[in-house]
Amino acid sequence: MIRLALIGGGWQAAHQLAQAILRFRELSITAIVPEHGDTEGEEIVRASDGSIVVSTLDTLLAEYSDTFDAAIVRSHLSRRVSVACLVARAGKHVLVQSPMASSSEEATRLLNACNSAGVKLMVGCSWRFRPSIVAVKRALESGKLGRPIFLRIHAWMPQVVSTSTTFLPELVELLDLSLWIYGELPNEIFGMAGPGYDMPGKQTSDLHSHLAFPSEGMALVSLTHSLCSSSGYNCLTLIGSSGAAYADDHNQSQLLYKGGQPAAIKTGEELQELIGLLREFTESIVQDRLSSLTSTEGKDALVLAEWVLKSATERHPIRRIGDLYEPRL
Repeated sequence: MIRLALIGGGWQAAHQLAQAILRFRELSITAIVPEHGDTEGEEIVRASDGSIVVSTLDTLLAEYSDTFDAAIVRSHLSRRVSVACLVARAGKHVLVQSPMASSSEEATRLLNACNSAGVKLMVGCSWRFRPSIVAVKRALESGKLGRPIFLRIHAWMPQVVSTSTTFLPELVELLDLSLWIYGELPNEIFGMAGPGYDMPGKQTSDLHSHLAFPSEGMALVSLTHSLCSSSGYNCLTLIGSSGAAYADDHNQSQLLYKGGQPAAIKTGEELQELIGLLREFTESIVQDRLSSLTSTEGKDALVLAEWVLKSATERHPIRRIGDLYEPRL
């Protein structure tokens, strides 16, 4: 049995994780540190398995360190690395919410802390475990699609963004998918921003990431904050040299056309992706191996996001020279 501590993230995160963990015999939430004294989160976790609830991380580590083996860190981005480093130094494995840090420098600090402590670190880029996207990846790996040539990802989200920092989680998730599909870093980057998305000194609503890969494939990743009120919507299209595949999330539904009126099947993909993420984290601990989503890959997506934002802000392309990126003026 692997005992988990849930740190931060609020009551919704606690509820979703509790639902996913119910699918595992070998997992349980034994401790929780709510974000900013979130009492609703406390009630949900108490109701699910009688976990210990403490008000601060210091109390958890000082008085209840023997009650958990690993931690899921979903603290606010500004505190995420500091919290995860303390957990790692206490000898606990870490599953950290994506993005793993607010900057690539902070990500390096977390990587070093976990390596020094000898604990597992996995970054929670959960979209990799979304069933519809997993199906696209498997079709590519089976050879059915040939070599990837063009990847198009578009995510529409409600108008809730106030700063570029709050935009980072979605951008990192989508860029991670691009790196996962192609299996390599891009050698050319160009970011473009449109009206409505907060950039330094201006406001825009769209952010487009153009990526060119050494294998001569390309990706166009778009984030749009134009929905007045919605849970969001995303789609992914992959065109290969010998086939194509498509995945989307239409309010957690898949549409079926068999003549007559189309039918919609509720998929529960968000829950399924959490289950896949937790399964991979658990197995990496039990089998003492690297996870399929390594912490280095989590950092790569964050570095790429930083360069996309820099390109969009300064309005010039970025190129990769050796292992480093630099502006192409």
